[in-house]
Amino acid sequence: MAIQLSAPTVAPAGVEAVTELLNELAGVLARQRSALEGGQLDQLAPLNSELEATFGRMEQWAGGVAGFVAGVQALPDEARQAALSQLRHIQLNHRTSGELIRVTTQRIAALQAFHLAGSEGATYAPGLAPVTGSQLSRRA
Repeated sequence: MAIQLSAPTVAPAGVEAVTELLNELAGVLARQRSALEGGQLDQLAPLNSELEATFGRMEQWAGGVAGFVAGVQALPDEARQAALSQLRHIQLNHRTSGELIRVTTQRIAALQAFHLAGSEGATYAPGLAPVTGSQLSRRA
């Protein structure tokens, strides 16, 4: 007698459950993007935790992320089209937030380098006087 292994079947998710998770994910990403665009870096830590928890809820969906996608595909046509449109919007916001994080990280690194280059304590050994012209221009 041969044992057949099959992929687990996933019950189609209800429109409300899919919509709720998509709305939650879209809301968190929109707040993260807004905080990044406004330079409110102190708000990122709680938003990142909230975003991680929301992605965790998606991973805990029956069948994981693949199960969630199967749930979206199993929706009635009109609801599926709305969910797919929202997913594209979420993907765009996620990509934009990633790019804003990258730019912000580069900006912070540049400011740190600029600050360190102008700091005698970080640049010169004890007892050595700075040499004229060895610091970055004040206009840079």
